[in-house]
Amino acid sequence: MDWSELIKAANAEGGIDLTPEGMYRVRVETATAAPTSTGSDMIKIKARIVGGPYDNRVEYGQIVLVLDKPKWFFKKIGAFGIGADFFAQNPTMTQIAGVLVGREANATITHREWQKEMRSGLDNFLPLVTGAMPAAPAPASAP
Repeated sequence: MDWSELIKAANAEGGIDLTPEGMYRVRVETATAAPTSTGSDMIKIKARIVGGPYDNRVEYGQIVLVLDKPKWFFKKIGAFGIGADFFAQNPTMTQIAGVLVGREANATITHREWQKEMRSGLDNFLPLVTGAMPAAPAPASAP
């Protein structure tokens, strides 16, 4: 038995060590339409990190459609390049989930406690940025 290979496999599935919080490029591996416990529509996502020290690690998340706050659903879906033209076709949630598979975006990974265990997961999605990102402004110096 090769323990180092088993540990590597466990970590690839989000296993032993939490993925550090931060922004990562991800590719959607599976996306499934499902209801939330409160009856809202959501898409459950399984994505793999693309590149960097956590390359190929799996993370999970969801995009929830809250009818009185649809902005967040469209912002998150839009990060994957899915816009108004697609929604003009009046797709089902299953069809929306289907077009997410294979698409990439930047994802914020955060930590939260779930069932008395700390877990990492996909929290927000932003479009991929091409070219150099602008530097954050430097703090103002005191007079």
